[in-house]
Amino acid sequence: MRFETGIHFEEDEPSMPGHHVDPATPNRCLCCRKEYYYLGPTCMCRHVPRWFQSESREIACELHLREKIDQGLFRT
Repeated sequence: MRFETGIHFEEDEPSMPGHHVDPATPNRCLCCRKEYYYLGPTCMCRHVPRWFQSESREIACELHLREKIDQGLFRT
């Protein structure tokens, strides 16, 4: 399958980050990296309406953006 971004995903590869493989498999928040399960409690990032992505593909939610910039984890 080919997307407009040109990134190629094979059908047998694991799902994209942020998507659960199955209900028993944990997932991690793309911003704070907290582990959570399908229909289980999640981090506060999940409820933030605005997310940011840098040119080098780092992800940050609106709540953690300033903290990550100050720590050098997110390059604007």
